[in-house]
Order: sequence, then structure tokens, then C-alpha cells
Amino acid sequence: MQKTIDVDIYRQGKCPYCGWWNCFLNEENPDIIAMPNLISLNKAKQLYKENKPFEPNLYEFNDEDFINNAKIDSKLLKDIWEETTERDWLQ
Repeated sequence: MQKTIDVDIYRQGKCPYCGWWNCFLNEENPDIIAMPNLISLNKAKQLYKENKPFEPNLYEFNDEDFINNAKIDSKLLKDIWEETTERDWLQ
């Protein structure tokens, strides 16, 4: 069964089932991360089918400067990524 998202005139809207925020960038580029989502559209579809949570992967951000230099309390994010649990701050 295909689920749909109610969208506004800008093709943006939130899915009531999984919390996904739709926008035209996701539709046109389903393999990139477009905020406010922390994963790509194609990954979200795959995880939804597998009934898994939408967990971002640091290396999917495709921003080497961010990956190599982002810090939390003077620790590199890439070194403590697996320890982080609240990732909404990335939005």
C-alpha cells in the first residue's frame, strides 16, 4: 500500500507515519541528505520497509570538512559518533 504525505504548494510536508519531512530536494535527489532529514530519501524508504529506525550515518553527510572537524566538547564527532544518541541537534 502506497502511503502519501499531505504537502503544501512547495511540495513540503511531514509523514504522519514515520516523521519524514518531504521537500522537492529529496524528490529530485533521493540519495542526498536534505535538511531537516538526517538520512536520504532512498535510505528512509529502505529502513521503513525493514521497520528500522531512521538512524543517520556520519559518513553519508558527504561533507569532508564536517566529518573531519565537527567537535563536541573538544572531541571529534567522528571519534564519538557511536556514543551519540540524540542527533536532532544536527538539524
